[in-house]
Amino acid sequence: MDQDTLRRLATRDITVEHARLRTVLRGDQELAESATTMLAVLA
Repeated sequence: MDQDTLRRLATRDITVEHARLRTVLRGDQELAESATTMLAVLA
């Protein structure tokens, strides 16, 4: 996830779904999706 997408997700400028569309997830897909959702909730 690039810095712009992370910042927009953390400040709630974009939704989790939009962030996932802008991001290339590598490795454990389930873990990456869980972390993205958790970041959106915590921010």
